[in-house]
Amino acid sequence: MTVADGDEEAVVAAARVLLSWGAGGVIVTMGSKGAVLVTGSGTDKDVVRVPAAIVPRDEVVDTVGAGDAFMGSFAVFTSLGHGPAEAATRAGVVAAESVKKKGAQSSYACRSEFDAALFEVPPPVHK
Repeated sequence: MTVADGDEEAVVAAARVLLSWGAGGVIVTMGSKGAVLVTGSGTDKDVVRVPAAIVPRDEVVDTVGAGDAFMGSFAVFTSLGHGPAEAATRAGVVAAESVKKKGAQSSYACRSEFDAALFEVPPPVHK
């Protein structure tokens, strides 16, 4: 789900409907407002607001594809073992970089263009 200038309460309510239908979690990108991650049972503790990475206005070239850059990199970061909130924060960095170039796929940076720390795999959690 993507919302450019959405009412956050409405976004959270819509996400809760998707959760009631069986989704394990819902992440909604909201452009320069960041993203909202909704999981769990319906309390405020289950809503994580992820601020957008800051890009100075004079560096923004084209926002087309930023949401796709976010979602694709979110999938990468979760597959590397990051929790949803951490993965969303890291994905915001990738999305922010994508708006600095023209085009959609052509604006996506290569992994080597980012600080290696962005892609570090977290240590395993032993229970």
